[in-house]
Amino acid sequence: MAPYINTPQSAIDAKTDITNLKDKVNDKPPVADDYMYDFKYNHALPTTDILGIEIPADADPQKEAQGIVDDLSKVLAKGDAQGFADLFLDHGVWRDKLSFTWDYRTFNFKPAILKAATDLFPTTKATNFKFLTPAPKIDSPYPDYAQLQFIVSFETEVVNASAVANAVLTKDGWKLYTLHTVAEKLKQFPEIPPADGHMTGAISWENQRAQDVDSVEPEVLIIGGGQNGLALAARLNALGMKNLIIDHSEEIGAVWKKRYEYLSLHFPHWADDLPYFPYPKH
Repeated sequence: MAPYINTPQSAIDAKTDITNLKDKVNDKPPVADDYMYDFKYNHALPTTDILGIEIPADADPQKEAQGIVDDLSKVLAKGDAQGFADLFLDHGVWRDKLSFTWDYRTFNFKPAILKAATDLFPTTKATNFKFLTPAPKIDSPYPDYAQLQFIVSFETEVVNASAVANAVLTKDGWKLYTLHTVAEKLKQFPEIPPADGHMTGAISWENQRAQDVDSVEPEVLIIGGGQNGLALAARLNALGMKNLIIDHSEEIGAVWKKRYEYLSLHFPHWADDLPYFPYPKH
C-alpha cells in the first residue's frame, strides 16, 4: 500500500481559482530549441524561428496531408530511396516496426534514413495509401512549434500496415519530421475469427482441452505465462498456429499476483489491452 501522506491544513483550505485556468494552461511559453530532443538526438526541435516560416492560419490539413501522401506513395511504389529520404527534414526520424525491416528499428537523420531505404526498398514496395481516422490535423502544442499530423494505411506484398506522420512546414515545403510505420497483419495468414464462447463438438470443452494437451504437437513453445506469453499465444491461436505455454507457477497470472498486492495499470488504458481482451469501457 502507498504510505499515508499528511496534507497540510493550509493546502486543504486553499481555494483554487479555476476561472482563468484554461487561459493559464494555454499561455505556455515558446518551447526552447534545446527542449527534449537536444539532449537525446543532439539537435533542436524544428521551431518556427529555426524554420523561418509559420503554417498559414487558413491551411487545409487534409489538402496538405494529401500532397505529402501523394509524394510518399510515388517514391515508395518506385522504391526510390533518395526520393524517400528527401521527404524528411535533415534531422528527421523514421521508426519502423516489422513492415519494412522485420524488426523494431529507428533511423535518426537523413543519412541513416537513406541508407536504410537503399537497403530495404529493393525487396519491399509500399502501395495503396489511404487515410485513416482521425482526420489530418494541424497541432500546435507551443506558440513556436506546429506540425501536421496524419495516419494512413498501406500495404506491401507481405503485410497490411499503417503509418503515423508528423510533418513541419519549411521554406522548401512540407518535410516529414517523424514517420512511424507498423505492420498490422500478415496478408497470407489472415487471423481466424474468434470463437463465440459456446462449446462445439460432441465432448465438453474441458475434455477438448485435455485432448489438445495430450495429442497436439505444438509448433511454438512459449516460456512464461505472464502478460507477454499470453498475448503471444493469443496471436498465434488467431493465426492457426498450435502453441504451448510453460511456466514455473501453478496457475496463470501467478507471476504477477504473487509479486504485487494490487493491480496498477497504465493511463491511458489503451496500453492495458490484451489481444482480443480489451480493457473494460466502464
